[in-house]
Amino acid sequence: MRHGIRAARCASSAPSRFLLTTAQRVPSEGYHVVTGADAGLGLATTAALIEAGSTVVLGCANASRGQALAQKINAVTQRRSAIVCSDDDLDLGSTRSIAAFCDGLRRQLQQDGSRLASLVHHAGVMGLGKYTPTADGDETQWAMNYKGPFWLTHCLWDQIVQDNTDVLCLTSASHCAPNLPLDFSMASSCESTYHGWRAYQQSKLAALLFSNELHRRLAACGSTATSRAVSESDKWFILPHLLLPDDKAELAGGPSTTLAALGGLGHGGCYLSDGAVRKPGEHASSEEDARRLWQLTIGES
Repeated sequence: MRHGIRAARCASSAPSRFLLTTAQRVPSEGYHVVTGADAGLGLATTAALIEAGSTVVLGCANASRGQALAQKINAVTQRRSAIVCSDDDLDLGSTRSIAAFCDGLRRQLQQDGSRLASLVHHAGVMGLGKYTPTADGDETQWAMNYKGPFWLTHCLWDQIVQDNTDVLCLTSASHCAPNLPLDFSMASSCESTYHGWRAYQQSKLAALLFSNELHRRLAACGSTATSRAVSESDKWFILPHLLLPDDKAELAGGPSTTLAALGGLGHGGCYLSDGAVRKPGEHASSEEDARRLWQLTIGES
């Protein structure tokens, strides 16, 4: 399904209300980077952050679409609420594309004298029925749900440590359904062994393990930056619009777990779901698997 954006009303008229509102207050200082910002959960999070008064850097797979979205948002808010820091697409299946996005983000932060308040990994794919390789040759779900966010975070490591950034890694309740340990062969899966839903489950387990290991490594270097794993309802993957008239803003709850995390819910290294700290599946708590996954991914560079 394609996710369209309803055109904003002209700047001279009263702005329509954002689809999402939230009781939680998120930090307005600094920039929040949201990947997948032009559709689904990323779009829902972007809308809620902006309504709360924050500034969002849009990480979009289609840069032109991201620029058009930023223009529409800023016309409604009458301020520089949404920023696109690169003219290039953000392809999480390409380390070259990720590096270019990070270069653009660092320049933007330096130019504006701002800090990286949060890095919200909300881009992702789900249940691909056919094996599809990325630009770097990885299976797409593994790349988009785990490896791409890993490299994006790794490329911004110094910024994250310096700015004490909150990192949110999107996982899913499916990380433990079925309750299987991480299969490290998923990092080099091929068409002949591919199973779409198993690949999805494993990629979400990898994302949770990554979040845990990231927090341990941030703490070890003395940073107060945090990493939390977040699971949201799948309904946020099919939101059709960013801006709606007041009488159609029925989904007013927003991506509550994400916003609560940005508002300080939980602790670094925790797993959040349904607006609360939850116990993850048993295999998501393996420090050994988390370390091995990190080392394996670094070794693939």
